[in-house]
Amino acid sequence: MKILIVVPTYYPAYKFGGPIFQIHHLSKFLTNNKIHVTVCTTDKGNKENVKSNVKEIIDGVDVFYFKRLFPKFYLSLNMLFFLLRNIKEYELVHIHSIFNFPTAISLIFSTLFNKKIILSPRGILDKDLIENKNKILKKFWLYLFKKILSQKVKVFHATTELEKEKIKFYYKNSNIQVISNGVDVNYLLEEQKKNDLNSKYIKYFNKKNNLLYLGRIDRKKNIDLIIKSISKANLSNFNLNIVGSGDKQYLNDLYNLSCELQLNDNINFIEHLDGESKIYFYKNSSHLLLPSKSENFANVVLESIFFGKSVLISDKVGLKDFVRDNNFGVICDSKATFERELKYLIDNKYIISATNKFGQKKVIENFDWNKIIHEFINMYKSQ
Repeated sequence: MKILIVVPTYYPAYKFGGPIFQIHHLSKFLTNNKIHVTVCTTDKGNKENVKSNVKEIIDGVDVFYFKRLFPKFYLSLNMLFFLLRNIKEYELVHIHSIFNFPTAISLIFSTLFNKKIILSPRGILDKDLIENKNKILKKFWLYLFKKILSQKVKVFHATTELEKEKIKFYYKNSNIQVISNGVDVNYLLEEQKKNDLNSKYIKYFNKKNNLLYLGRIDRKKNIDLIIKSISKANLSNFNLNIVGSGDKQYLNDLYNLSCELQLNDNINFIEHLDGESKIYFYKNSSHLLLPSKSENFANVVLESIFFGKSVLISDKVGLKDFVRDNNFGVICDSKATFERELKYLIDNKYIISATNKFGQKKVIENFDWNKIIHEFINMYKSQ
């Protein structure tokens, strides 16, 4: 079976968030299961790491990073001509994301060559996000591709029931299949065994409560709410480690807010981390905090729970049911409750104990990529 995966940005462009890694894991595990995969993407975020317009092999996956015409946009003539020449060779086209040139052109060519289409919005098909930014352009885009999206897309792939409901708002009669993101369990287990007592980051974990935000720095993540709530809660003997890269203006605003509230001695801003360094923060933190205004899935929640750390998340996070059903954390439903729920989580020995004892087992049972990948393969083969 030959599958073409189309995505605007791809691994290792980490600054664009979690979906980058999930799509790479999907491609890698498909390849490991003898499915022929080609990834078609742009060089955005990767110009210094890869060669443009030629095939690269990343963890066994064939990847084409196509050069863009303009630095801020995804428009690529090289991609257009590649798809025009080659899309007919593939049995199925799996498109990730919406509202960009790679999605538009692959939808058009897939339709022209009568190819089966699976579309993963990856959290973008969200009414609130559409209304809040570039509303007119996004609604025009949806209108322009209405017929293809409603009639030609075989399956809309959602990662959670929450995302499924968001897709149904726009395409209620479409075939929507829920397959969750996965975690690379073997990798995490290997990292867990490592002795990291001499890490250079040990200075960030010298308090009783070592709180963690890990992810893209973006206003929709609501990180400022964490800082404001900590101030209102009058927490003592704590560190808040904010780990990630992204919106530089928002990052500066967060730093100024921490100074204004006289919390700058307790709040550390650390650039994006990956691999062993990221795992170190999971292993040594007390709790993960993620009060996002919109969050399609949030693998950081799974990874934190895997290492036995409970979480405080908003009810906009796709994994809220998994967290609530297993008592691995607390769900906050509004700004008014975050401060209260933060204190509750820190003092709740039952939740802390449950996450430590059963978190890893439940994550492996439900989200191991070695299991999840067969759900994708079955979805592809059933079309």
